Amino acid sequence: NQWLLVGYTRTGIGASSLKMYVNGIDENVVLGGGMENAVASNSIFYVGKGDVAGGGTTINDHDGQIGELWIWDKELSPAEVKQLFELTKSDYGVD
Repeated sequence: NQWLLVGYTRTGIGASSLKMYVNGIDENVVLGGGMENAVASNSIFYVGKGDVAGGGTTINDHDGQIGELWIWDKELSPAEVKQLFELTKSDYGVD
């Protein structure tokens, strides 16, 4: 078992506007496959599941525990994401 802090930020529209952080570090990957529409105001937002083309059928269900979920109405800076990791990692036994 391994605890990870995974975060996503969005700066605009399209897959290139999304960033993924793992343990406070920018993974420098381009996210696609519908992720760019994941937070549209008229979409269902799944946590721990993947939606198949907005049809309500889920795939890739998360097989584990989610310790915390945070949603902000602004993009967090890389430093803020890293700070969240540093502030919470001891709650989950991470050095």
